[in-house]
Amino acid sequence: MSITPLANRPHDHSHCVHSALAEADALCTR
Repeated sequence: MSITPLANRPHDHSHCVHSALAEADALCTR
């Protein structure tokens, strides 16, 4: 699953919840 930079899209927490990648999780906590 590719992750779109938050700069290119609104922050969608639902996307974070469905993502199991630690990298995505790190973005959610920012």
